[in-house]
Amino acid sequence: MRKILITAIIAMLFVMPSQAYTREDFETIYQNEPDQNIKEMGIRQLELELGINTGTDKRTVGHFTRSNFDFCTMTSLVNTKKQTVSGRTETDFTMYLSKDNVYDYAYYKEREKDLDLLVAHIGIVKTMTQGMSDTEKATFIHDFIADRFQYDTEGSINSAIQGFKTGYTECTGYTAAYYILGLNCGLKVRAQSGTTQNGGLHTFNIVTIDGQDLAVDVTNDDAKNNKEYMLIPLQEYIAISGISPHKDSLSCMG
Repeated sequence: MRKILITAIIAMLFVMPSQAYTREDFETIYQNEPDQNIKEMGIRQLELELGINTGTDKRTVGHFTRSNFDFCTMTSLVNTKKQTVSGRTETDFTMYLSKDNVYDYAYYKEREKDLDLLVAHIGIVKTMTQGMSDTEKATFIHDFIADRFQYDTEGSINSAIQGFKTGYTECTGYTAAYYILGLNCGLKVRAQSGTTQNGGLHTFNIVTIDGQDLAVDVTNDDAKNNKEYMLIPLQEYIAISGISPHKDSLSCMG
């Protein structure tokens, strides 16, 4: 089955050359996201990564009214550059690219190829999950990612696309991949960040099925080669994992 999927993805990429993306393309990718603020975060990040609609200051991502944790987990798709937070107030914040970033034509074209790869995976998973229940879709996507990703112990790769390209990424990459694949397959899914017992940052997903919030932590399941954190009640996940979820508020930002 895995060989068939890989062959299908390669075939799709062969007939789908790198293209000039537009905002409308990004809106399609995020069309199932009900939170307009999160949708705008994702669209603006993709615009910036591909050199589209950057404005007068190419380092400015945008002004948002949710926490920077939300921004990081919702947009870890093709981005390979680090961001910084500036201008935080009680109601909003501004995201900027780090000062050492240099963007050029070659960089933009490489990001287009990255997005081609992501779109190809979205198409494959949407096809493979047609007719499945939400529970079956959630499980399939969990396994699809776990079969392809390994945790990057060097701590330098954190995007979903790097997981698909190299096989290695960090928790934000696992979380972003699950979020974007699930979103495009019709799941009610979101990314969630939290603090571990030793004070570190960790991200995982929450899928709402039949009105119940269920946690999915592909990162830890992949590391343990099991499904301990696969669609378990959110409060149960918090209890056994020791993760303290961040609130959807600027007050949670350290």
